[in-house]
Amino acid sequence: FAMFSVLATVVLLAAASTPASAGTWVLMGSNNDNGNSARCLTMKSTNNGKSWTTGNSISIGGSDVTYCSGISASKTHFFLASSSGLLRSADGASWSKMSGSGLQSNMILHSIAFSPNGKNGLLTGYLPKPIGGVSWFTKDGGNSWNYIRAPFNMTKYVPAWGTISWINDTAVTVSGSQFYSPFVIISANGGANWTTGEYVTGVFPPTISMSGQNGLLGGSANGNQYGSKTLSRTTDGAMHWKQIKSYADGINLVGLCNYNNQGGFVGVGTYGIQYTTDYGVSWTNITTSSQSRSQHCAVANGQVVVLSEFGSACALRVAPVGNLEMLGKATCNLNANVPSSADDWGLWGFAAN
Repeated sequence: FAMFSVLATVVLLAAASTPASAGTWVLMGSNNDNGNSARCLTMKSTNNGKSWTTGNSISIGGSDVTYCSGISASKTHFFLASSSGLLRSADGASWSKMSGSGLQSNMILHSIAFSPNGKNGLLTGYLPKPIGGVSWFTKDGGNSWNYIRAPFNMTKYVPAWGTISWINDTAVTVSGSQFYSPFVIISANGGANWTTGEYVTGVFPPTISMSGQNGLLGGSANGNQYGSKTLSRTTDGAMHWKQIKSYADGINLVGLCNYNNQGGFVGVGTYGIQYTTDYGVSWTNITTSSQSRSQHCAVANGQVVVLSEFGSACALRVAPVGNLEMLGKATCNLNANVPSSADDWGLWGFAAN
């Protein structure tokens, strides 16, 4: 096993803002504006997705944010990993850049996620020169961050395509890859120290979702041109994995989310939307690939939220946890709130506080 620990403490500063009230949802996406420069966009809802504000591009210092890769929320603020650095918002609409001595100008951010209590959070990325994996963890809801400079190659341990999943309020996992070989790292103390798990065969890019010590790890055929596509399960907090499904079984996942602690997960990908009640052993199809090529799912306020990729007939689906079949019947036309055609709009992330 390999371990690494904190090398520096970073306090990030942002413009003062009033904490947001609970119950706000924010969608993150991008839009190439009919062939022009790409832009990062957000939309928000204050009524569990029934209505949304008009999507607007994010500008920092008068310049559009061209790339956004991750979004999450503490109990009081939303945080966005972007091409302009780490952004923070109290209302999900107005964003300011966080700065500090530990944020390098050439920092490339990938993923961010807060624990269930909203106090602990993890941010991952890398430095291109010199190349290396980096991450930060917070224990105060994102007001201050501790910086880790990993002493190994970033593509092995810090995900360019992977995801963060919290086991509980202190234990967290990150999926990544090295030369198309999936890998998982685990921290028992919120990101201060890390243990490396085992390689998992045939899943790329890896997506992970944990439910206590149990969890699933899947991948997409679109992302992997060099091997099989499988679904694996862990029962020991992501240290070891066992394959339970393959691409031949109809498993082709780009997103996973856990909706209860009794084996319930929703999986999304090029096969559409599926769910399991037995930790991935059996799956029920809600939609087919022709109906919905989905790429991200999340759970908030007892609702399952599914986001779809460019050109989908249904960009957003929302259904109660207790009636997942409604995901296949959901009406979700967001076109009126998108600043250009649906084919130019892609939804990449979701956060709620």
